[in-house]
Amino acid sequence: KLDAQGKGVASEALKLIVNYAFTVLNLNKLVALCSTDNIGSFKALEKVGFSREGCLKQNYSEIIDVVSGEHKFVSRTREF
Repeated sequence: KLDAQGKGVASEALKLIVNYAFTVLNLNKLVALCSTDNIGSFKALEKVGFSREGCLKQNYSEIIDVVSGEHKFVSRTREF
């Protein structure tokens, strides 16, 4: 296990990214993908307000740069 795992480092980084995206870049929606096997990443995304929208079950590596396999598709919308 890595020293940073389970200590909220990813969640804190995501909070900063979300804040920057909504306040500085003025974006309205953020989306993310994470492997269905990567429970920690999904929990970190949920912790900062992302919600699951679906699951990509096919290989989309020709369209987006991801490793093949199932991926959870999550998003978060800016609060007005």
